Amino acid sequence: MLWVARADLEAVEGALLLAARSASVRTGKPLLMFKIISHALRTESEQAAQGHYCRKVSNLNGTGG
Repeated sequence: MLWVARADLEAVEGALLLAARSASVRTGKPLLMFKIISHALRTESEQAAQGHYCRKVSNLNGTGG
């Protein structure tokens, strides 16, 4: 049962990251930049946050491992 909850949390995290990087209707730019996301995720760099984002979104799309 715990692994089901963990999988659900992973999916929610991926969905939140995807939403955070979605384009704003008003400006067409991402809602949050990786600098802000990296601070929220407490990663060492923007590149680390971007890698985390790519992994989560690919898992959300079923293309990750």
